[in-house]
Amino acid sequence: MLNEACERILRQAESILADREGREHERYLELWKLLREEDEDIALMFDNLTRNHAYLKLLAMRSRGVLSDERLSRFSEETRKRLQRSLED
Repeated sequence: MLNEACERILRQAESILADREGREHERYLELWKLLREEDEDIALMFDNLTRNHAYLKLLAMRSRGVLSDERLSRFSEETRKRLQRSLED
């Protein structure tokens, strides 16, 4: 999942960099902002993966589209329902 999240970020970076002629500094600032924001999300989802933090990590992954339906289906019905309720609030 970490690789998929990073791949999504890299695609966004490529999009920013694709059209930079004459706007290099603007694109640099956009790229810096993207990486700073996405780094916070990566940390929220993947840093300190412990049992105590598991639910919050799953919630962050699901809310950001990193935890697919297929992967979610591997968890208990209780966990899936709890995540769904939290995301609906």
